[in-house]
Amino acid sequence: MAIDTGIALDCAALVEVGGLQNIFVCDIERIAAVTTSGTTSYSSLSASGTWAMFQLKPNTATWSTTSSKENGLTRFETTVQWYIPNVDATAVGVLENMRNGCLVAVAEFRSGTMRVCGMSEEYQGFGNGSTDWKYNNTYATCSIEDTSGNDFVDGNGVTVTLTATSFETPRVYTGAVTYGA
Repeated sequence: MAIDTGIALDCAALVEVGGLQNIFVCDIERIAAVTTSGTTSYSSLSASGTWAMFQLKPNTATWSTTSSKENGLTRFETTVQWYIPNVDATAVGVLENMRNGCLVAVAEFRSGTMRVCGMSEEYQGFGNGSTDWKYNNTYATCSIEDTSGNDFVDGNGVTVTLTATSFETPRVYTGAVTYGA
């Protein structure tokens, strides 16, 4: 028997660090250009204006993707969820803009990998050429839960949840990130 496919684990993979470090969010309408790298990653996501960046409190953010197959079509649902402590008026304004948007998020894992939620190259839209990815309804939607906690040691903050459906595994982002102030 010859084995020619599979996934080998190196030492770094055996002692990996889990969790998310940062999340970057932008409205899909502000994304001006996308550069794909093969069929599994994006090497550039250019947007007009800036992305909203959320630094994450340790152990408060999750990424999950589930897949299901029905009538020969595989569908992926990605959920990105994080907690923001002590929300002030500025944060409320940012969150309100997100609640009403068609969002794309890039999650930075503690391992250094970045994944994209809310964009897909599969089943592209209306033949608009280079911006087909804008019209296939794979953007993320946002829900926000504001909580005060029950106990003195509980946090007061907001849990943000982004959910997106796509027809391919969420792609890896390999491009550069420029951190602002």
